[in-house]
Amino acid sequence: MSTTTTNSRYDLVIVGAGIAGSALAHALSNLPSYRRPLRIALLERSLAEPDRIVGELMQPGGVIALQQLGLEWTLDGFDAIPVKGYCIVKDGKSVQIPYPAGYEGRSFHHGKFVMKLREAALAAKGVDVIEATVTELIEDPSDSKRIIGVRANKKVAEGQEQEKLELLADLVVVADGCFSNFRSVIMGESGFKPATRSHFVGAILEDVRLPIPQHGTVCLVKGSGPVLLYQISEHDTRILVDVQPPLPQDLPEYILKNIVPQLPSSLHTAIKNAITKDRLRKMPNSFLPPIEQNGHSCKDGVILLGDAWNMRHPLTGGGMTVALNDVVLLRDQLSSMPNFSDPKRVNQAIRAWHWARKPLSSTVNILAFALYDLFGAEDKRLAVLQTGCFKYFELGGECINGPVSLLSGIAKSPVLLFNHFFSVAFYSIWCLFTHPRLVSSPSSQSKPVYATPRFYQYPFLLIESFQVFWTACVVFGPLLWSEVRWWSPSDSKRRNTVFAYATVPIVLLIAFVVAVYLKAVQLLQLPPSFVVEHVSL
Repeated sequence: MSTTTTNSRYDLVIVGAGIAGSALAHALSNLPSYRRPLRIALLERSLAEPDRIVGELMQPGGVIALQQLGLEWTLDGFDAIPVKGYCIVKDGKSVQIPYPAGYEGRSFHHGKFVMKLREAALAAKGVDVIEATVTELIEDPSDSKRIIGVRANKKVAEGQEQEKLELLADLVVVADGCFSNFRSVIMGESGFKPATRSHFVGAILEDVRLPIPQHGTVCLVKGSGPVLLYQISEHDTRILVDVQPPLPQDLPEYILKNIVPQLPSSLHTAIKNAITKDRLRKMPNSFLPPIEQNGHSCKDGVILLGDAWNMRHPLTGGGMTVALNDVVLLRDQLSSMPNFSDPKRVNQAIRAWHWARKPLSSTVNILAFALYDLFGAEDKRLAVLQTGCFKYFELGGECINGPVSLLSGIAKSPVLLFNHFFSVAFYSIWCLFTHPRLVSSPSSQSKPVYATPRFYQYPFLLIESFQVFWTACVVFGPLLWSEVRWWSPSDSKRRNTVFAYATVPIVLLIAFVVAVYLKAVQLLQLPPSFVVEHVSL
């Protein structure tokens, strides 16, 4: 079969026509009229409707980002389901966590939504959507650090002449997803490798009714991670079971034997039918912290976007919200530039974008894994925090409004997240002393026995409370550090520069201790002077 090579020149080449890539192509095609319209190439290996088990629940923050991009209409025209909040189920009890008034999310079949975004890109002025597999990033012959385009194999019908593409551009955006082929090439020594924490095993249930309709349901089960359920069309409901490594050899048997009995009985038949009818599909749940893309070993002239650059556990459904918010902010940064030919100016825009996204992305990233550690708790101390978290939600009011505003991407505040996380920690400790706990019951009794701790148990509970608080710090601290740190541990040059200023982490530690102290004072409802005077004695 003969081969031809086609050369083309664009202002921008985007690799990947998924959520982020398609939205960015549309966004940059609608820049203010006073500047020259951009020529954009959007490349995707297959333009057929994708079929994935994640990327199906969009938080209100993602809906807001779509509105800012003029893409809110992409949620219409197919049977997307309104999402009005969450329902947490634990030990047969449930608590409703509604979104703040006036906000709602959407859940849908992932592929149908992607096709609507591609429809927007296809209709965008100056955008060429090309079905081709990108095989290589083209380096500048005079500067190997700079990327000036891509090489790709265009998809052709069987028997037709093979066509190779060489697309040159001032800027390349790589948004090829969690299994990115170019992440390590672009980031070099500055890059991280994704760490897989667990797997989601998914299936579709037919015609079931969730405990609270139009609410995502999170079931906390023993011996496994949480189970998620949410309706994605009129008749279909997605179930995702978090399974930690090593994966069982027989997943259907594992789910039927260990997971299903702990779920609401109204779901049992549908789950058994789904497992019998269709194959179970699995997807890795990976952690990939966002490292600044201006490192000494990073390539110039190229930007990583979406899951290719930053991933968090999908438990909170925050991936699309972060990606679309990133598109909004990146559009704003690039719109002020007459062109993308100056690498120095592009790098300045990338740096500004990196920090502009922090309020939302850091909040969602930290919350995703903090909740996962609590909801998948097997450790005794984490189990205390899990129980305290559930009881904290039961208090209602701001104990629900604050956390759900963070979860939904409405509130963009790591400080507010810190406040509620340690409020949960201190409330968990309070519950240790004041709430009934499960005690050993005689084998002849069929029901569990609960009892409030006695006074003589307080010294032991005091020791346990310190262990619980330390566990909370161990959960939250590294996640916070992964967001504060903008360099990779493998990037020795930048690491050594940072640690030359050793006062910075010391100041952060002092600020952390002061914040914890103030939170303790607030919860105990004591004036700071009272505590200080008694400590000084």
